[in-house]
Amino acid sequence: LFVLAGVEKPDQVVDQLVEEKLLHRLTLDKGKFHLLHSEVFQYLCDRIEKFLGVEHKRTPLNATVERSRLIRYSQDTSADLWEACLAALEEEGRIVFRTRGLALAKWNPELSQREQDLLGRIIAAYREATLQPPEASQLAERFGERQEIVESLFPVALDQGLLVRI
Repeated sequence: LFVLAGVEKPDQVVDQLVEEKLLHRLTLDKGKFHLLHSEVFQYLCDRIEKFLGVEHKRTPLNATVERSRLIRYSQDTSADLWEACLAALEEEGRIVFRTRGLALAKWNPELSQREQDLLGRIIAAYREATLQPPEASQLAERFGERQEIVESLFPVALDQGLLVRI
């Protein structure tokens, strides 16, 4: 194609287009790379961001989305391209990687005031307990809540770094 176009130094042309951000170079295994038009790459990044938003809305109490839940959206995209998009989104500050998954940078779990209060009481109970952390059933009884409600707040506390799993 370069020969037909009369290009004598295709590597220089490609490097210039990458430098001008018209092409996006994806580095693959063994020194290979793939070139993709920047608008197409951006479109894929936008799609991933949209998919992440959809998953956040499905589980509004969770601060993150596990990668495995996003895989179903990536079936028409190579793993290398998917990872490159995630890296670009993180670099741009649009998503964040956390211990339990990833999230939109501006996403916060949608807790009701009652859930926020209960979460605060749970965290306080863990701080008071020091080396003898209470069981969910004990917290539920102590706070007059159903155990399922108490347990539903543990992932939020873990995702936000308020509790640490040992």
